[in-house]
Amino acid sequence: IDRGIPVFTFDADIPSSKRICYIGEDPFRTGQLAASLAVKSLEPGSKIAILTGSNYVTSCANRIKGFTSYLSKHAPTINIAAIEETLSQHVLTYQKTARILRMHPDIDGIWNCACHSEDMAQAVIDAGMKDEVKLFAFLFNSPSYITELVQDGTIDYAILLNPRKMGKLIISSMYEYWMSGIAPPGEMISVPIYIGC
Repeated sequence: IDRGIPVFTFDADIPSSKRICYIGEDPFRTGQLAASLAVKSLEPGSKIAILTGSNYVTSCANRIKGFTSYLSKHAPTINIAAIEETLSQHVLTYQKTARILRMHPDIDGIWNCACHSEDMAQAVIDAGMKDEVKLFAFLFNSPSYITELVQDGTIDYAILLNPRKMGKLIISSMYEYWMSGIAPPGEMISVPIYIGC
């Protein structure tokens, strides 16, 4: 940026970077939406755990902030029992879910705000707790096995992003800026999210 190279951020924002524009979801609002859906499935006084890719990734951290702020305002009796980092890896997602189930056998729900929700679901199935633990997922696309897990009730809902649409939007925004001098309409272009239930 100091050399005059325009920079756009995509998917995960870096607000202090002097970037031209961020293109992606509004992760704080996504977290609030996730919490509002979870509250519909959980009883007052329930315990929920959160799986995150990393506490140091802005989008993950802001999803959790949105989630916890919604709970504190609208469902203060729902307690967050654990927050586990999976580094967005298959094996760690499975292992951290299994750890949550061991450490908190009375857990009522788990929200995965990163990827690999199929591994979260498999750990719950393998523990024989499919009917006891509500699962809430976050996906970057819609693979058929996640759709099946939502349809059969293993996962209560999934919030989906459309990375293909985001990719097209970042390319067209950069092209318009560089080739035609047309600036984005604001510092953030929020892309739609979808709910699968």
